[in-house]
Amino acid sequence: MLLVWAVFYLLFFNTVHGVFKELYCTIADTCECDFKPNIRDLEWDLYTNLYGQHLAQDIVSEEVKTFLANKNPDRPLVLSLHGGSGTGKTLLSAMLVSHLYGAAMGSSYVHQFIPTLHFPARERVNEYREVGGHPDEVGG
Repeated sequence: MLLVWAVFYLLFFNTVHGVFKELYCTIADTCECDFKPNIRDLEWDLYTNLYGQHLAQDIVSEEVKTFLANKNPDRPLVLSLHGGSGTGKTLLSAMLVSHLYGAAMGSSYVHQFIPTLHFPARERVNEYREVGGHPDEVGG
């Protein structure tokens, strides 16, 4: 009888816990809820959809794996992608985010800056630097 109660308790507790966690995650603003890394699928996506960028595939994959291996990082993962138009920077960042965060580009933990869009005025470079480079903090 004790075994039956134990099984019932575990099944009921896990179900209720799952419901409450799901509810909490929909209203909470915590990284635990949104951060869902999937390295295997990221590597597959990079391999099958990012053409001609073998170095980027390898480096990004390794850097992300290294970052995720540290359970308590002292700084965020920051990647700066450089290259001409049409080289895959936006595609790579979209792939990366979609395999790290549940909300992908809609996550509040993801910030993508496009220099020509977010920092258009070359003469305001010093102003951009003063506020830490965040375009939302630079006056119009």
